[in-house]
Amino acid sequence: MIPIGELARLLGVTSRTLRHYDQIGLFPPAQIHPDNGYRYYRPEQIATLERIVQLRRLDVSLDAIKRCMSEGTLDNAEAFADFLREHRSSLLADLESRTRLLKELDQFIERIEKGNDMSKPELRPTIVELPAFEVIGLSVLCEDPTPIPALWQEFRARWHEITGRSRPERAYGVCMPASAESFRYYASWGSEPGAPLPEGMERLQIPAQRYARFTHVGPVTTVTDTYRQIWESLEAVWQLKPSLGPQFELHDERFKGPMHPDSEVDIHIPVR
Repeated sequence: MIPIGELARLLGVTSRTLRHYDQIGLFPPAQIHPDNGYRYYRPEQIATLERIVQLRRLDVSLDAIKRCMSEGTLDNAEAFADFLREHRSSLLADLESRTRLLKELDQFIERIEKGNDMSKPELRPTIVELPAFEVIGLSVLCEDPTPIPALWQEFRARWHEITGRSRPERAYGVCMPASAESFRYYASWGSEPGAPLPEGMERLQIPAQRYARFTHVGPVTTVTDTYRQIWESLEAVWQLKPSLGPQFELHDERFKGPMHPDSEVDIHIPVR
């Protein structure tokens, strides 16, 4: 039998860690001495602990490891490989998210170093009267903007299914109030009236409306700054009264990518 301290040294963990693994039912000892409470392990348990330590180094949660052990996944090569692939996909998604955060952080640092972190780009509204038009796309009910990037990613993978796109081709991000605390956001393409509707997509009619149009320049991560300036100045500076109706962002050939510093997106706010 191997004492807990010896096993801990052998695998590069602490005795405290092994006691915790025992308490949560992940890796119990083979024997606990009735007099002093010392924990002892069988030599064949080394391989199991080695696998646990390896998975923890790969940032697999203890709950996930415990579930794999209870389901026998660790003893099935094919199932274990599938589990590791899923974990890899999760790590990759987290990496992409953190890469976006790093880019945004770099831009923020650059703005601070230039001394203009609180400066606002000059915005001037253009009043336009737009006729009714139709869009086709996917939507999500939101209480905040968090689900929107994933919706656009899903839509980009499917927008080729829309065969009746209007000309010139334009993408629209449409925001429709759903309640006092939520809104429905549509990632969509402009479409010809009556164009075929792909399975799982929605058709939305945008009514004829008077809009104040603003152009946001820069990555999508800074669009909230533009919206803030719009709403701070809409009535106080430009003497424009917002009206009920869908707000939308128009993406045309000037949109060069979500993180491109020279991308342009036209923001349309319905006004009276």
